[in-house]
Amino acid sequence: MKANNRLTRKYVTSRPQDAARSLEGLPAEDAAALLASLDAGTAAHLLSLMLPHAAAASLTHMDGQTAAAVLGQAKHAAAARILKAATPRLTHELLGRLQVRDRQHIEQLLNHDPDTVGAVMDAVAMALPHGVTVGEGIKRIQHQQPDSPCGLFIVDNEHKLLGTLNATALLKAGHNLPLYSLLGSPPVILPADMRLSSALLHVGWQTHRCLPVVERDNTLVGVLEYRTLLSISGNGPGDVTRPDAVSSVLNLATLYWIAMAEILDTVLGGRGNES
Repeated sequence: MKANNRLTRKYVTSRPQDAARSLEGLPAEDAAALLASLDAGTAAHLLSLMLPHAAAASLTHMDGQTAAAVLGQAKHAAAARILKAATPRLTHELLGRLQVRDRQHIEQLLNHDPDTVGAVMDAVAMALPHGVTVGEGIKRIQHQQPDSPCGLFIVDNEHKLLGTLNATALLKAGHNLPLYSLLGSPPVILPADMRLSSALLHVGWQTHRCLPVVERDNTLVGVLEYRTLLSISGNGPGDVTRPDAVSSVLNLATLYWIAMAEILDTVLGGRGNES
């Protein structure tokens, strides 16, 4: 997919949501090359629609000036969301290249009080867009950590948390179903600005070992493990094994190997046909 192709340009401008999903499925260097070939405004819009970890990876493969130009055209909330998934080095470099006013607004969104959940969370959450199919979701698992204890989260087009995906239901569901059709009850969440002392008492820890972290507008910004919270609070790791967490890890690992098996089957099948 090259942006100097007229049809490609029409596609990314007329169907930006679909284009963002396509970019997420490309190697980061290829997605970066396409974004860099677009005008900064269009590239910023597409970048904002991508999952944060994929958007941050794309920025990593752009030269600093181009990456900053694109990021500078994004809305401040979107830019902060992406930078939370970037490395500290890249974040520092890009912020330094932005206009002073833009940098100040984004830094306000990035900075959390040291005594809050947002300051200690892991900014990488295993999230999937709500509109993709079950089959596509399973394929995407191979590109993420299969041993995550935090499960899968479903987000809307603005990366607001819609729910937690039941991995068992995903394994059993038809591959053409949209992921949002599998959502159950509203997820248990941790506000990013919640004090750590309050987070320790959160009722969610009774059934979960890891919880999603959201901003006030319900944007998914990360996850926090109970083990991490206990360690930071000086209470030691404790017994943080939860039956649902063990099941989640096993199911995610199963999804990973299913995806890998499908790839191997395709490759080996293709070789057999060649012979």
